[in-house]
Amino acid sequence: MKFHRILLVDDDVSIRFGLSEVLRAHGYIVEEAATAAAAREAIRSLRPDAILVDHQLPDGNALDLIPLFLDIDPQLAVIVMTGHASIELAVAAVKAGAEHFLTKPIDIEALLILLEREIGRRERRRRQAASE
Repeated sequence: MKFHRILLVDDDVSIRFGLSEVLRAHGYIVEEAATAAAAREAIRSLRPDAILVDHQLPDGNALDLIPLFLDIDPQLAVIVMTGHASIELAVAAVKAGAEHFLTKPIDIEALLILLEREIGRRERRRRQAASE
């Protein structure tokens, strides 16, 4: 069984703790970052299978981070989370390259299904790119 790595980026300690616990209980390896700067550093060393990133961070936002994440790994599944959802923000996140946009509080069952599907899609894209 392969363990998948998730980078969880959120400045709210309670959200990071809660999501990390749930994800670990479902077999994911979770690394956490509280700032955009920490996320930039973590992605280079961690090489996650997916990133859950809060839209608004103390030193930046998800829309600024997504291009960096995808430059490092174009197959990466990026999921943006926010407590202040709007259609404009969701469209901007998807245009920037996010796979999905979730509103807080996060529906855990939906998140788990989404992660499984997106990580599976990522693995298929990698295999296809390797065979070309």
